[in-house]
Amino acid sequence: MKKINCAIIGFGNVGKLQANFIVKNKNTNLVYVCEKNLKIIKKNEFKFKDIKWILNENIIFNDKDIDLVIICSYDNFHFDQIIKCIKFKKNIFCEKPFCQNLTQLKKINKYLIKNQSIKFSSNLILRTISEFKYLKKIIDNKKIGDLYYSEADYNYGRLNKITKGWRGSIPFYSVISGGGVHVIDLICYLLEEYPSSVYAAANKIVTKKLNFRYNDFLVSILKFKSQNISKVTANFGSTTKHHHQIKIFGTKGTFLKEYENSKLIMNRDNAEKRVKNISFDNKYSKNELLKYFIKSLNKKSLYHKIPTYNESMKVMLICFAIEKSFQTNKEIKIDYKKLSLS
Repeated sequence: MKKINCAIIGFGNVGKLQANFIVKNKNTNLVYVCEKNLKIIKKNEFKFKDIKWILNENIIFNDKDIDLVIICSYDNFHFDQIIKCIKFKKNIFCEKPFCQNLTQLKKINKYLIKNQSIKFSSNLILRTISEFKYLKKIIDNKKIGDLYYSEADYNYGRLNKITKGWRGSIPFYSVISGGGVHVIDLICYLLEEYPSSVYAAANKIVTKKLNFRYNDFLVSILKFKSQNISKVTANFGSTTKHHHQIKIFGTKGTFLKEYENSKLIMNRDNAEKRVKNISFDNKYSKNELLKYFIKSLNKKSLYHKIPTYNESMKVMLICFAIEKSFQTNKEIKIDYKKLSLS
């Protein structure tokens, strides 16, 4: 297997996590880390002595030997960095959201269509949690019958990160694109379907007196051609720890993940008799998608194990439809082929 020469842009929590993985991976070389905060460089450079620490990201793009760029910068930088990756023929693994509006999405799509040799994926990591892998399996096996309704709640609970961190200081931040995108991807992955329309509402009550300029709560109804309906929330002001709640209702059974408890219920009349309490280790590898992405660069057959660009693009389009819905107070229809909202 050819060793993949990698570069990371942004060395926050995620960037550091990915760097540790790449350094230990026998199939990769970490050549560059681009970080503009000198304090972060000073704090970490002694741990990564063989890596070139740079302030100018263009050094990465101009180096013909770099195969893969891992983008872990702030959300508002992702679009420009992706466009540069495409222009300079670099494979891309980007933190979500990989862009911030529909115009950017269309431009990325246009560039990637012209450069189909470039591999692209986004770090939609909820797919990798063992509990949701189990849920995917029982859905695919029809154990709970035909699905008709689902709920997915992204309860962030880390209020200081949006009132004091970079999320509140960049020109625009979206709780649905920045967090809720994870549960949207999970619902679509479980259902193997993408919504034809959405309707959403949002508010800013928790942070109305705090230093955060955008809505901190959003709820959306997703409608599918199969007549499935899903409710999705992005709740960044929740007085909880960071967690995800998932409810899947089928004609034969129900799966409930509520805070720290999960149950599979297979009986309407006497639920206690056929209730399976499910216990999974909540720890999961935040590097799993990157691991398979790297492997897929040498072995194309592994590409199905990661969110493809097409899947990532559809999820972003759903996020933009949700944002348009709460701004206009209208149900928004989604055309995935034309990348349009109406």
